[in-house]
Amino acid sequence: MRIAVFADTHGNKSAIRDTIIDGAFDCILHLGDGVLDGYTLSEEFDIPFYGVAGNEDYGVHFPEKYLLRVYTWPLLLIHGHQWDINSYHGDEMWEKHFSDMARMAGKENARVLLFGHTHEALLKERRGILLCNPGNQYIGSSRPLTCAIMDVEEEALRVSIVERNETDRPAVCESIVIIPT
Repeated sequence: MRIAVFADTHGNKSAIRDTIIDGAFDCILHLGDGVLDGYTLSEEFDIPFYGVAGNEDYGVHFPEKYLLRVYTWPLLLIHGHQWDINSYHGDEMWEKHFSDMARMAGKENARVLLFGHTHEALLKERRGILLCNPGNQYIGSSRPLTCAIMDVEEEALRVSIVERNETDRPAVCESIVIIPT
C-alpha cells in the first residue's frame, strides 16, 4: 500500500494535487492545519482518506488523535499542538519531546507516530517507534515544500520525506525502513 502523508497545508491544495498526480496512492493522510485540503482532494481523486484536526482547523469534524492500522502496522496520527513543540527548540528539548512522543505512541500500541505542527520534516526512531513529520506545503514558508510517502507491506515499512525541487519534481531527501520486531 502506498500512502501520501501531508501536514500544515494551510489551504495549498495545489501542492497536494501535484503529489497525487505524480504517484499512484492507495490512501491520503493529513495531520492537521489544512485537513480539509486533504479531504477535498481525496474525494476528487476517489482515494481513501484519514485525517486529524490541527490547532488551526476551526469547525471541522475530525478527531485530534486517530489510530490507524495498515496491515500489521499501527499508525498514530496527531497534529502535534498537544505538546509545546516548535522548530526553534534546542537539541536537549527536542530529545525530551521525542522521548515523550515515543512513550505516548507506545501507550497507544503504535509503531509509527505521524505528526505535523512544526512545518519541519523529520524522520527519527526512538524506543522502537518511528517518529515522522512530513513537513509542510504552506505557501510562503521559508522551508521547502515536503510530504512523506509510506510504502507499507506486511514485512516492512518504508517512509520517505519527499521535497519538491526547483523543477517542481519530487525528490526523496530522506528514507527509513522498519522491519517488524
